Amino acid sequence: MLLTEVSEQEIILLHQGFEWGASSANAYAIPDDIDASVTFKPAIVPCTVAMLIEHAHELVHLDAQDHWYRTTFSADPKAYQKTLLQLDGLLTFADVYLNGALILQSLNAYHVHEVDVTLLLQASNQLAICFRAIRPFYTAKHPRAKYITRLINERHLRFIRTPVLGYTPGFSAPTKHVGPYRPIRLIRQNAFSITSSWVSTQLLGDDQGLAEVNVMLQALEQLPDSASLNLYDEATNQVLKSELLSVTLESNNNISLKGTLSCKVYAYWPHTHGSPKRYQLKLALNAGQQVFNITLGHYGFRRIERANLETFSLHYNGVPLYFRGACWTPMHPTSLLVSYAALLQRLTLLKNAGVNMLRIPGNMLYESDDFYALCDELGILVFQDFAFTNFDYPETEDFITSVKKEITDFLNKHGSRPSMTVLCGGSEVAQQACMMGVPVDQSDHVLFTELIPKLTQARAPNVPYTVSSPYNSQGLPFHTGDGPSTYFGVGGYRRDFDDARVYKGRFIAECLPFSHIPEDESLRTFWGGEIPPPHHPLWKEGVTRDPGSGWDFSDITDFYMEKLFELSAVKLRSIEPDRYLRYCRATLVEVVETTLSIFRANSAEGRAALVWNLHDLKPGAGWGYIDVLGRPKSAFYALSRTAQPTTVLFVDEGLDGLAVYLTHDGNTALDCQLTITLVTSEGKLFEQGTLPINLNPRGLVRLSVDSVIGRFVDSSHAYRFGPRAFSAVVAQLHHANGALITQKVYAPPCETHTMINDAGLTAIVKKQLNGDYLLDISTQHPAFFVSIELPNFTLSDNYFHIIPGFNKQVLITAQQAAQTPNGRLRALNAKASSAIIDGISEVS
Repeated sequence: MLLTEVSEQEIILLHQGFEWGASSANAYAIPDDIDASVTFKPAIVPCTVAMLIEHAHELVHLDAQDHWYRTTFSADPKAYQKTLLQLDGLLTFADVYLNGALILQSLNAYHVHEVDVTLLLQASNQLAICFRAIRPFYTAKHPRAKYITRLINERHLRFIRTPVLGYTPGFSAPTKHVGPYRPIRLIRQNAFSITSSWVSTQLLGDDQGLAEVNVMLQALEQLPDSASLNLYDEATNQVLKSELLSVTLESNNNISLKGTLSCKVYAYWPHTHGSPKRYQLKLALNAGQQVFNITLGHYGFRRIERANLETFSLHYNGVPLYFRGACWTPMHPTSLLVSYAALLQRLTLLKNAGVNMLRIPGNMLYESDDFYALCDELGILVFQDFAFTNFDYPETEDFITSVKKEITDFLNKHGSRPSMTVLCGGSEVAQQACMMGVPVDQSDHVLFTELIPKLTQARAPNVPYTVSSPYNSQGLPFHTGDGPSTYFGVGGYRRDFDDARVYKGRFIAECLPFSHIPEDESLRTFWGGEIPPPHHPLWKEGVTRDPGSGWDFSDITDFYMEKLFELSAVKLRSIEPDRYLRYCRATLVEVVETTLSIFRANSAEGRAALVWNLHDLKPGAGWGYIDVLGRPKSAFYALSRTAQPTTVLFVDEGLDGLAVYLTHDGNTALDCQLTITLVTSEGKLFEQGTLPINLNPRGLVRLSVDSVIGRFVDSSHAYRFGPRAFSAVVAQLHHANGALITQKVYAPPCETHTMINDAGLTAIVKKQLNGDYLLDISTQHPAFFVSIELPNFTLSDNYFHIIPGFNKQVLITAQQAAQTPNGRLRALNAKASSAIIDGISEVS
């Protein structure tokens, strides 16, 4: 259940005064056995042991040691009727002691524990937790599996419910995760104590909300005379509806409260399509002359349905949507420690980028409570894999029991959140079985086909469930079918963009994995101020690869670079390494923007495209669209340009010409005007056309460049009647009142890298009333893949094309107070760059 607010309750966060010490495995049975040979040092809670280690080589051995945490705290043992010790996440085998007594043994990192410590509490208390070594367990002999995965280097880890991060060579750093990685709280209660809480909300029709509650609580002082469920408007805090609940007295003063509430509401929408409107649900318990309030949490009313059984295409509130975003990976994969402020900043960055869905893959771990709460608030939807990946998991009674509690704990907390949109058994479990030769009729697992779906149906009945990702009910997850799919066609499998156009998968749970090059500023930070040549072994340490393959993902980037720009990656890397890196970044922009434009252009009936993945798990050119320092890479901006709620997309459709797709996710119609301008390689106007457009709510319109211009201009250069007459196409979408909505420049890659000495880039910096800055960038010559290098600033866009006469505005936000923009402007096709100094751009 969500952390509820109950009258006569105090919540104390236990996070101060902890100290940590390590010993060999099983050296000490209880805290009193620890001798002076163990050195303790101050510890951070919640966090992992890795944050306390001074020598990097020790990080890979943390799972071979016991790790002791201990602290003291004060509490009046008579101030409250009941005291619970709540531990939200312990990595992984943990013994918990309070005042010398063993109160808990945990064997699952994902369990949420609440231990009644009322009788053990003293005025001064000692809490100790021993995280036992798990290496002796997974290196011992265990029953053989049907198949062995290459992706995880400890095959018996399948018996332990712990993250696989640290055991995935070629993907994540080898750091082992140990420690109290989620909060520890003392919950002190009078009057009533909640035993369990289940809430379900759904949207009936367009504006009718139905809430159902089932709450079990224990009366600590007196029984309630009656109870009601109240619905509050989150914005105004006004009661919109109140309904009496049935009150049933069970044994030991346990009370069951059940009931439903129906009320006219506003639907909850992802931020791209409307307002993420939420309401607050509270219980009011009348006991004698007193009224006790219990806040159950913030909820939204929405309806999620599968459009058909042939494809995993979802309708949201009866509307087919385009879900776009990324597979979320931990922001700090070593410590797992992220502040609320940092998480809010990152999710706000994604919201501004047009992201409306994040997937938590099964090879990661469940995210923090703050993460899910902020997704609710910001209107970012969640595709949640349960934390299973690749393995043939055991079916023993103890394992099944542990998993049942794990899933129930998670669903009790998050299953009814308005952001929760898809629940999935795990990542690549079915796929791995088939890949390793397991017959189709033996590839399913009871966990994912029976146990978990029953639990999700009971605890989250309004959230669609799928067995695995990717998945096909015919047992061949490699094929597009009635489940989420994986698309590595453009990417690891080196397919042309036409492959993306014919791909039939409607719900792409992961796509476009590449070796994304961080910005130079990050590269210098990684490697002590110097950027080693791209062939250096330091580069390979950060580049992701599939174990056993004869290539890595930097080879994939090189392949597309050569294909798009018609040059030799090896030659460029050898002779001009700096220019090679700029071409890598440009290549990734072009590939990601082109592919995602194709997917969104084919989304009128609903679709999803989530890139793999959001954050790097170690320094270097990994899969992440954001590096380990939190800086977006070039492809992030390509994702953002294709994800904006109202935008223009270009798709080269061969003999059908260059198509222009206008997408509008808003819930009201948009009267606008589209202008298409063709520009020569010298930056001169070749031809122009304008067309009035009415975009329907949540609409998608396809036009061709030829139709807007009013004649055939061979816009895709498919017929090749001589050389290209123009080198770039500018699309501008204006409101009926003339205000610019969006501007997009299309240029074939082969037209973007003819070098000139100076493009004549100029930036005028305008300070905004809120303290942000607006860069107004102009150019004298066509400038392609223009990059803005501004340390410690967040950019609304980057790596774009600019054409003379069509300025580009970029909003920039200082990450620290009192900073002024000082950086550089570069174009891929120009030797000279422009230095932005105190708001004035100077060419150098």
